[in-house]
Amino acid sequence: VQEKLVERKPKQGFYVSAGGSRRLPTVAIFSETKGHLYENQTNRLVRGFQERNCLTIIVDIGEFCSNKARQGEILEDIVGRDLFGMVIDGVGDFPYDLVARLSPRLPRIAFFNRFESRLEFKAVYVLTDSLRGISDAAAHLARKYRRPMFVIHDLSIARENVRHTSGDDCVSAYRKTARKFKLPELVFFDNGRNLSDLEEIMGGAGRPDAILAMGDFRAKKIFDICKRQGLKVPGDVALMGYYNTPWAEMLEVPLSSVSIREELIADTVVDRMMEDRFRPDKIYVRPELVLRESA
Repeated sequence: VQEKLVERKPKQGFYVSAGGSRRLPTVAIFSETKGHLYENQTNRLVRGFQERNCLTIIVDIGEFCSNKARQGEILEDIVGRDLFGMVIDGVGDFPYDLVARLSPRLPRIAFFNRFESRLEFKAVYVLTDSLRGISDAAAHLARKYRRPMFVIHDLSIARENVRHTSGDDCVSAYRKTARKFKLPELVFFDNGRNLSDLEEIMGGAGRPDAILAMGDFRAKKIFDICKRQGLKVPGDVALMGYYNTPWAEMLEVPLSSVSIREELIADTVVDRMMEDRFRPDKIYVRPELVLRESA
């Protein structure tokens, strides 16, 4: 009644007000819709905006980025719906240039999780502080072990698919922490085909006594190698993953991991987008170590 959406008629009840209808604000969300981590985060964003009386348009960012021929058409169609704002998981192969061209027609823009572009936007950025997460995890291992190793995706492969990657920065953060503790800077680049090389390293005399794997699924591969070679986790090799997905609790030995606190990122995006006065800003969310038996 206060919003003039319905009117009260004495002794009759409530009726929809003919002159009180209004369009709900619409937010377009470009994010991952599948997977252990990002599906839950997307659902959190949707619930958050809907609880603030917003309509939401969900675009699977993986399918969108692969459909290069229609990206401009899709963005133009969505922006043409008189959007309240657009929320984007800032993956490397997102067409930032198209969004920049349409930005004058977008009252509010937010990037979350990451921002892998050199363009600048008048936007809210709610980003995981991945460098802090790597450093915290590496420091945790370095305090107890003498030959830790970092396992990350092959950066040369990543560069073929994206214009910019933060992988170099993650490796630099790990190496900086290793130097701080006066430890060897051991890094293995996983290209998906060099598992035998990793097996050889794990079976050698100078094998690492602790491993930080960029991704819980990589930690699972390393756990399986240890098992085949008769190495005990954490007795012979301590193991820590990243992203704190359900993989972490599926292993025989519960896996320590790093949570990016994806729900906090989603809640912060909603809060900042829905403020009465939009304030472009850059917010870094510090990841959290979730310690279990493996490390």
